[in-house]
Amino acid sequence: MIIIIKLSSGDTLLGKQFYKSNDRITIIDPLKMEFINFHDAPAMHSTFWIPLSSKEEISVDIDMSHVIISVEAPEDLEDFYKNSIESIKKIEDGAEHKKRIIEEKVKNAIKGITRTSNTIYTVH
Repeated sequence: MIIIIKLSSGDTLLGKQFYKSNDRITIIDPLKMEFINFHDAPAMHSTFWIPLSSKEEISVDIDMSHVIISVEAPEDLEDFYKNSIESIKKIEDGAEHKKRIIEEKVKNAIKGITRTSNTIYTVH
């Protein structure tokens, strides 16, 4: 179930509820919701509340003394959350792929330099 949580800090979170008791609530992959004015109209966007991972779900325990309210998200916010998480994970996967390509190019360049000669060159 996707829920909205308002914290005493003022943060509004959107995430998957994993567990809830009188003492704590556990949410998975929480996003911080921010409300802004966009072209003189209200708008909403999500940002990281904590760093997320494309490889695993991140769960966070929140003490209920910090929770003002937690409610099930309406269907449109549930869709918004799912789309946001999917986009974040795609971006992370793409960044990881680019990082691997760059690392491979650097390794190949170093191999090429070390194989061509034993002469030391000064690069300016």
